[in-house]
Order: sequence, then structure tokens, then C-alpha cells
Amino acid sequence: MWGQQRQPVALPEVPQAYHQRFYREYFLGFAKPHLLLNASQSCVTGHEINWVRLSSLAYIQLWLARDLVTLMPLPWQRYAPHHQQRQATPRSVQRGFSRLIRQMGCAQP
Repeated sequence: MWGQQRQPVALPEVPQAYHQRFYREYFLGFAKPHLLLNASQSCVTGHEINWVRLSSLAYIQLWLARDLVTLMPLPWQRYAPHHQQRQATPRSVQRGFSRLIRQMGCAQP
């Protein structure tokens, strides 16, 4: 065994832990290429932790903005019959996020 043993999971908690695994896998699959989760390399563990937190905050912002952003479909998705009913994905929110920022404007001192 390598390192310290993690806290054991009780048998009734196993289904819930496995269910949460899907969301973690989805976050990592999205954050690595689109939020540059693995772009930072440092020999200081604290810097790595801060980078993961920063990527997590960016993901949370996308989640919070999902109802405010106008979805910008890719060219081959524009005329699909199911496009109007489609739920906003983090990537589609990210594509329209710059428009949201421009609509907010900047604060004048």
C-alpha cells in the first residue's frame, strides 16, 4: 500500500459514492482541455491546489451562468430539430460567456 489509507466507505454509502464519481469524471473530462486544469506545473503543492481551485471556480461560474447565456450552436447544430430543447452544457455556456461579460460591462470608478 502506498501513502495513508483513506477513510473507509461503509457499504450503504457505496452507491452514493459511485454516483458522485460520474460528476467528478465529467468535471475532469471537461476541465482538462477547456479550463486548462492540467496546464499548470509546479513543484509546490500549494500552487497546484490553488490552480485546481481556480479551475473549479471557473466551472462553477459556467454552471451559474447557464441560464443567462445565449447558446451559440456550432454551425452543424443550428438547424437540428432538437437544438431548441437542448440543455446547456458547460462547453456551450463557455462559447457564449464572452457575450455575457460584454453585456455586464465594466464598473466605472
